[in-house]
Amino acid sequence: MDTNSSILQGLPLISIILALLFFIFFRVVSRYKKQALGDTDSNSMQNLQFEVQAQTAQAERVQLKRPAFIKRTDGVMKVGVKELTTSGAFVTCPQPFAVGESFAIRILLNQRTAHRFQAEVIWNNQNVINEEIIIRGMKVRFLKLSEKERKMIQETIALRLEAKTLP
Repeated sequence: MDTNSSILQGLPLISIILALLFFIFFRVVSRYKKQALGDTDSNSMQNLQFEVQAQTAQAERVQLKRPAFIKRTDGVMKVGVKELTTSGAFVTCPQPFAVGESFAIRILLNQRTAHRFQAEVIWNNQNVINEEIIIRGMKVRFLKLSEKERKMIQETIALRLEAKTLP
């Protein structure tokens, strides 16, 4: 009988230890999750630095001021495309979407036709204070680009770069 009563007496202590271990585990997992999602708002990540390899190739990037439209459940939202690369764009809008949200966007790459792309938000400046922002928006990457779409974007970038180099 003494062994059963000593186990019962130690049960609250065991429960406290298990709860403490669970709390520590939860904190560690949530910290790694924030780092993986790019949340740099945390105080522990202020001095976090990333190494950039010198051999990393930069995608062709052009400044572009073109209108675009995003279809939402509550209607169509007019936005702008400020920057275009072969893999994505910087979309200007007053209320950027959450990181990870995907949507269809129609971009007027030329004067006549709008091209539809599936995009996903990879960064936004929603949490940056207004005084530090030049243009409110979000960085998106294009999903599942066909070879034809990729070529069309590359041609748009090439034309823009050509126009920029002409006197």
